[in-house]
Amino acid sequence: MGAGAVNAAVTIRRYAPADLDAVLGVFRASIEGLAAEHYNSEQRAAWMAAADDACAFGKMLEKQSVLLAVMDGEAVGVASRAGGLLDVLYVAPQAARAGVASKLCDALESEAVEAGFNEMRTEASDAARAFFARRGYAAAKRNVHVRKGVQLENTTMIKRLDVEVPA
Repeated sequence: MGAGAVNAAVTIRRYAPADLDAVLGVFRASIEGLAAEHYNSEQRAAWMAAADDACAFGKMLEKQSVLLAVMDGEAVGVASRAGGLLDVLYVAPQAARAGVASKLCDALESEAVEAGFNEMRTEASDAARAFFARRGYAAAKRNVHVRKGVQLENTTMIKRLDVEVPA
């Protein structure tokens, strides 16, 4: 898996509350395993602390449209949309660069178009910024967030979506 190969065995399905533990595992593994080149250990720990309150994390997901990527029966990716905001996108390191994030984004962007949104926004981590740029997202502004007293930076990126006008 990985190494740039798109894996056709990846299925995308709706998140269910019973998936929370698997989602938290993907969230933590993705940050720890894929963001180390861009964020130091203190920053990654502060970022991962968002999952320390599993109940609050689950409630946040319940307010959004959430998709889960599954490969060989295992959750390997999660993405969520709140209106025109792509809020969550995490892929397990063992599934990185295997097309999982692209499949999740394709599904959420299509869903947003169907809901009548003409653009999608995201706050891309430095680790994900190039991925979003390849998908047509343009950097709009740099952001600084403080979590657990630690400064984390990301970039608001925007993509224009094709919206069909009803006849």
